[in-house]
Amino acid sequence: GLIGGAMLIGGIIGAFIIPVLSDKFRKRKAFLVICMFGMLPGLVGLVFAADLTGGVGVNPDAAYQIALVSSFILGFFIMSAGPVGFQYAAEVSSPAPEAASQGLLLFAGQISGIFLVFGMSMKQSAYINEFLYFFVFIAVFLLIAILRLKESPMIITEDDRAKGVKIS
Repeated sequence: GLIGGAMLIGGIIGAFIIPVLSDKFRKRKAFLVICMFGMLPGLVGLVFAADLTGGVGVNPDAAYQIALVSSFILGFFIMSAGPVGFQYAAEVSSPAPEAASQGLLLFAGQISGIFLVFGMSMKQSAYINEFLYFFVFIAVFLLIAILRLKESPMIITEDDRAKGVKIS
């Protein structure tokens, strides 16, 4: 409900801001790192809120508020990483068609999503908290992987394209 809505609203706002800044500053890796660092507090907040809901004497409204804010933060950074990541993939996989790199990324995302949804729904969602901890582990692993990326050699903005700047 509202937690998913907060994530979606955060993602829409982030998808308007982060890719524009990435183009303006001509950096892909830096903004992917910012997105990964930014999403970690949101993800940890969701894990914390989920842990709070099982506690005795915990105010459920406080856990819900934490979940709402964390969801917005997670959505802002994780959904804004998508356009930057797709652009980075297209730039580093050139001269391969952009559709090929995007298609492979979307395919991998769909397959992993199927496994994650299946796993989370096993035994009437008994493993949700474990999966949230697993997501934190994956996020830290991906952050380390992104830190090892090289900056895209082909960053060119629409303004540069209009001016006729050539890609080297």
